[in-house]
Amino acid sequence: QRPRPRSESIVCRRFVRHARALLAAPGTYIGYGYGSAPERYRRGRPLTSRRRMGASTAGKGSVRTAAMAVSRIVTMIWALVNAYTIRLHAVEVYGRVIHEFDPWFNFRATQYLVDHGWRKFFTWYDHESWYPLGRPVGTTIYPGMQFTAAGIFYALNALGFEVSLNDVCVFIPAGFSVIATLFTALIAKEAAVGKHKATAFAVTAFIMAILPAHIMRSVAGGFDNESVAVTAIVATFFWWIRSLRTERSWPFAFAAALSYGYMVAAWGGYTFVLNMVGVHAAALFLAGRFTWNLYKAYSVFYLVGTALAVHVPVVGWTPLRSMEQMGPLFVLGLAQLAALLSHQKRRLGERDYAAFRKRVALFGGVAALALLVALEASGLVGGLSARVRGLFVPHTHTGNPLVDSVAEHQATRGDVYWQYFDTVILFAPAGAVACAAFQPSPARTFVALYFLIAGYFSAKMVRLVLLLGPASAVAAGVALGAVADWIAGEAATLGEVTDSSGLGGASASERGDDKKVKETIANDRPTGGKGGGVGGGRAERRAEKNAKKKKSGGAGKSSFRIDEAPRLVREYFAANATVRKSIAAATLAFLVTAGRSFVVRSRVMAQQMSEPSIMVRGYAPNGGVAILDDFRESYLWLNDHTPTDARVMAW
Repeated sequence: QRPRPRSESIVCRRFVRHARALLAAPGTYIGYGYGSAPERYRRGRPLTSRRRMGASTAGKGSVRTAAMAVSRIVTMIWALVNAYTIRLHAVEVYGRVIHEFDPWFNFRATQYLVDHGWRKFFTWYDHESWYPLGRPVGTTIYPGMQFTAAGIFYALNALGFEVSLNDVCVFIPAGFSVIATLFTALIAKEAAVGKHKATAFAVTAFIMAILPAHIMRSVAGGFDNESVAVTAIVATFFWWIRSLRTERSWPFAFAAALSYGYMVAAWGGYTFVLNMVGVHAAALFLAGRFTWNLYKAYSVFYLVGTALAVHVPVVGWTPLRSMEQMGPLFVLGLAQLAALLSHQKRRLGERDYAAFRKRVALFGGVAALALLVALEASGLVGGLSARVRGLFVPHTHTGNPLVDSVAEHQATRGDVYWQYFDTVILFAPAGAVACAAFQPSPARTFVALYFLIAGYFSAKMVRLVLLLGPASAVAAGVALGAVADWIAGEAATLGEVTDSSGLGGASASERGDDKKVKETIANDRPTGGKGGGVGGGRAERRAEKNAKKKKSGGAGKSSFRIDEAPRLVREYFAANATVRKSIAAATLAFLVTAGRSFVVRSRVMAQQMSEPSIMVRGYAPNGGVAILDDFRESYLWLNDHTPTDARVMAW
């Protein structure tokens, strides 16, 4: 019992600490009884499995980390390359041709913008469309896509790349798909937990890059509004949840507002984006998760975004006069009430604050209802449009036979989800539930709401399956990212084998040495004094006390309770490495099979959706492929052989 030098004492304590960590039960905390020890020693650390001293553990960990990093990088590169190349099937077969009929009008409008400038574009009255009335293009078109194509065309030519406007319009959908893949992966990274963020990022990029629900509107040559709108949607959503990460991240709401402004200029589906953000903010306010960062972020998003939206000619004052856009405005009012309550909570006592909160809720609800009724009665705010009503009321039609007869406006059949999502539709609900139930955060709550709301609307109209694509990719990426990390962790410890003694793959001599160490520690453990030795830690005393209680109270009856099932399952798997690794191997085999099925279906669907409507591929009697280009040849003949102001009476 001679006084030890400080260096020898530290070495001794470290030896005992490692020995106790070696012999501790899985999941227990190691306490150290030295009041003067550094915080990292007093705090202890959880042991999820038995660990052995030696350089081999650190070496295996570094190898695993390096292997995971390389696999993530390879997955990301593969995803970004395939996000572009999988959409080029039509270009490889038919050449650089714009598909369908609406994309041809969009190309014609872009050509007019490039030739005449933006001022004449907004005052352009096209007499060759909507005969005999004509079409005021500037006030009936969402010009974001046309301005994007014109800007890229000018930029490339200014940099010395001689490209045609036709080529720019053909490749824009494929190029924007790469950007959409990146933003969708960033959303998953925000929603994932801790060490799973990087893997969720890579897995989500892999899914979104080749997801048929996204390919359906983004093949090369499909120069339509949705080809750039999906990118604007996921960019808005990412910047929104990024603005809620910390108390100082609210300035990112300006980026969300700018992305939303671009979304308004690109597609009429901006109403969904605005209401999605409003629903998320309202859910956080009503759940009692008010923060001043949330208040600032939503106020910036709504005010700046609405200011940008009203400057789009086709939109005008609709955000303030449309019933389907009143919800986000009322959420802004809810934010003010929540801020008032948060301010008064600091000043009032508990009883006074409870009474004040009830009064605010009552008068606020009555005032909102009265204002809504007054606005609708005054005619300043119109009712819900027929198309929006059709999303909530069964068998409601728009009243326009042309709109109601379009196949993409019909309700979605069940087999459509398997067709456009394949096995992703199996994993996405699990990810959404995990985001809603475990470790909730603003980003995880948003992903759960996004998947739920987009899933509901996609069931009402098959066209809106497009909105479910990013949501399912993020939810599935969050779930599969965690599973992939777990499988990698089990694969990194393949040498771990359980036996009756519970000391892993140790030999008999090693287990004998461990037993001697345990007996030595037990014999040398001090018996008295508060914190007077290694064995006198609070954690051990608490464990012994609980063991005595369980032993005395469990005689003659079962001690199992249903709420202990998760703990018992965790303990069982922690103590049985063979079972864990068998399940991990089976899960890996299933995921590999599902991934191959998903890739094959995506490639097949990409080829099918890349077939243009204005050109037909046929087969000659000798088996050769023939491209039938009758539509375009007919239009070119009419253009060359009829007067400029001729009217072609045909359906």
